[in-house]
Amino acid sequence: KVELNGEVQFPGEYTIRRGELLSSLIKRAGGFTDKAYLKGAVLTRESVRKLQKKYLNETIDRLEQKLISTAAGTLETALSTESALLQKGALEQRQLLLAKLKSVEPIGRLPIELSSMDTFEGSFSDIPLEERDILTVPERPSSIQVLGSVYNQGSYLYSKEMRLSDYLQQSGGMGREADEGEMYVLKVDGTAVSRRLTDRFFFSSTFMGLELDPGDAVVVPEEIERIAWLREFKDITQILYHIAISAAVVLKIP
Repeated sequence: KVELNGEVQFPGEYTIRRGELLSSLIKRAGGFTDKAYLKGAVLTRESVRKLQKKYLNETIDRLEQKLISTAAGTLETALSTESALLQKGALEQRQLLLAKLKSVEPIGRLPIELSSMDTFEGSFSDIPLEERDILTVPERPSSIQVLGSVYNQGSYLYSKEMRLSDYLQQSGGMGREADEGEMYVLKVDGTAVSRRLTDRFFFSSTFMGLELDPGDAVVVPEEIERIAWLREFKDITQILYHIAISAAVVLKIP
């Protein structure tokens, strides 16, 4: 059984045949309504969610073991009671971060490109369905999200004339702890566009001048380098941050 939600003619739960394609199910549901925002369609899959959770747990476990061993050695070599208290406070901050990471629940999203049925059928995204798949086709949203290290996180009205820099300006701009070079856009279709990659192949102004789609999210991560104990774990924490954002959880590093 699978679910079809949102802007299809007959949403609800359907029993599928083994190997049945997504286009077949959409046809059985009467196709899309006039309000369907195909670019924002979300397909979640239980097998993908389990793999994401397994990877997340393994990564957190490795990070936790490294932090515990590092903290134990630091406390043993503390030269004074004051130093020991500072190290203990730092350890508590790390534990808070780990607790926040452990609470993240991946949604198991599998990015797809929906289009009108005449072009979608037989396309790369016309995949065989699996048990407990959920396809949600939303209405066209009217806003852009700005998340992370900005002065005012939130949603801002979408305008075709506005670019990424305009939405950042509406949010008050980047905070002092923002990692400007690691900014990225989480597209409404589940893919991402990073500033690092864009600047590498184009001009630095290209990223800030991006035209966004309704439902996109601009993400401004915090600067990890400013926290000494996180420097050696930068790659791991960046990966965890991206996973958390994908699950609609914004991490605030202590």
